[in-house]
Amino acid sequence: MLADLIPAFATRSKERRGHTLDNIETVLRKVDSPPGSDGLAAFEVFSGYLVLDALVANQDRHEENWAVVRPLPDEGRLTLAGSYDHGSSLGFNLTDSRRQILLERGDVPVFAAKARAHRFERASDGQLTLVELAHEALRRCSGRARARWRASLAGVSDDHMAAVVRQIPGLSDPARTFAAVLLRTNRGRLLCER
Repeated sequence: MLADLIPAFATRSKERRGHTLDNIETVLRKVDSPPGSDGLAAFEVFSGYLVLDALVANQDRHEENWAVVRPLPDEGRLTLAGSYDHGSSLGFNLTDSRRQILLERGDVPVFAAKARAHRFERASDGQLTLVELAHEALRRCSGRARARWRASLAGVSDDHMAAVVRQIPGLSDPARTFAAVLLRTNRGRLLCER
């Protein structure tokens, strides 16, 4: 849809030319929200995806990691697909020894602050962090949508997030601890930074 509606969009371009919040917002005006969105517009739901990305440090929300579902002919409207492909999250590419070093030095917040929205077109003044991109998306939303995503973040405790991480099979102890600290750090940044 971006390629069809946005002349500046370049599919799979290294510069991510045209993959911007402005263009995504334009495209999603023509799209319904997924079921269960409680009356939020499609872009407001997409903004929630960016909040989730910032929370879990997912730097991979490129133009092929969000989608619109096309209905059968004469059976409805285009609908934003649910969020998917979160595999590049929670420091997935770090070794346990690197995680342990970051934990021991108290450098998880430094690691978290480096997460960039590099799958979006770079602004003239640099690449936004994931948290900055989420906040920018939320600024474009209604007060109701901003309140919903903020309440969702505030309603999940650090202990609950850590308990969920403990249930993930196959994670090493350093990976579990790192993920829990990263989630706590990013949740705090999302709730405090503006």
